[in-house]
Amino acid sequence: MSNDAMHFEESETPSASEEKRGWCYCNGEEEGEMIGCDGKQCTIQWFHIDCLKITNIPSGRWLCPDCRQVKSVKITVGYFI
Repeated sequence: MSNDAMHFEESETPSASEEKRGWCYCNGEEEGEMIGCDGKQCTIQWFHIDCLKITNIPSGRWLCPDCRQVKSVKITVGYFI
């Protein structure tokens, strides 16, 4: 998955399966500027920049807050084993 932000134009039409899917924490539509999570098991995958309150698009790999928390827990648990 790309970490680049996306901007969806009104003229772009999502496929039928994508159309039913909710994106982001808001469970909204795929619209406006969005960023993709690079977490392999991310359940949401795409997030609205406005919902995350991000002002600058990060470069490189990006993990959503949920995936960052999971990664942090795995590192902490692995450290004590």
